[in-house]
Amino acid sequence: MNDLERHLDRYAGPGLDGHLFIGPCGGEHHQSNFRDDWIEARTTAGVSEDAHFHDLRHTGNTLAS
Repeated sequence: MNDLERHLDRYAGPGLDGHLFIGPCGGEHHQSNFRDDWIEARTTAGVSEDAHFHDLRHTGNTLAS
């Protein structure tokens, strides 16, 4: 099982329309509680606090183009 499959199995909603990230109770993340999760993940990964969540989106779009 690769990293993407492992993530989908553990953290994503079920089915083709499932959210890629779900909250602790199985629902979608809301901005108010996702921010804390992002900061914790960023800190754990050793990523600079200058990195914002949407930077991932911009990087992904750049790589895809």
